[in-house]
Amino acid sequence: MKIEAITTLEECLDGVSIKEYRLDGEVQRNEVDRFASGNRLEYFEFARPFYKIISEGRFTMKGVVGNRSVQVVYPSFNAALEKEVVNRLSND
Repeated sequence: MKIEAITTLEECLDGVSIKEYRLDGEVQRNEVDRFASGNRLEYFEFARPFYKIISEGRFTMKGVVGNRSVQVVYPSFNAALEKEVVNRLSND
């Protein structure tokens, strides 16, 4: 999976940053498991399955299986952490 676009949705004065990563394909369950590797995964079996991946104090990633975008909330944004998230989302 490749990232096609990164959009900053919100940047707060307290350092919180919310970004949306647009992918070149739809997120499937196996990719959610790969994204979550080493972190806490909350998976909800709704009509359109929703997931939340929590890396305590670092980021929260959330999205819907079948969508082409993922939102990431960084409580304290830094470029090195975003690079880690980008690598997690990409399957290079």
